[in-house]
Amino acid sequence: MIAAPLMFAGFFRYNDMQFEQFAVEFFYHYFTPQKRVYSYEPIFMEFRNAYLSEELAAEIIEKHGSSAAKKFLRKAGLKK
Repeated sequence: MIAAPLMFAGFFRYNDMQFEQFAVEFFYHYFTPQKRVYSYEPIFMEFRNAYLSEELAAEIIEKHGSSAAKKFLRKAGLKK
């Protein structure tokens, strides 16, 4: 009866982890507070960013010419 838990620890494998690694992860998962990251970006943000980039490109054309604006649009991911 005394050797059974030690044998179990020696032969135990879960997701390719040994018993010691599994025990640490189990303890960490169930007995420590979890940090949850909440990030939300509305669907219209992509359109907003594209609109702002085009506005900025128009300002760059006014100040520096069209070649600088084309370079900016390529860098921003908008092709014109």
